[in-house]
Amino acid sequence: MRKVESRKVYHFTKHLFDVVMSILGLIVLSPVMAIIAYKIKREDGGPIIYKQTRT
Repeated sequence: MRKVESRKVYHFTKHLFDVVMSILGLIVLSPVMAIIAYKIKREDGGPIIYKQTRT
């Protein structure tokens, strides 16, 4: 019974760590992504995210 509980705690902790690190990564990298998006828009004039119709 003890192993099952420790596995649950491990998986919960790992999931929480993954979510927190992802959020921190987005916060840290969002200014860089915004600068890149601005430069793409300024240079190309088109949409920042390319979209095409699939047939």
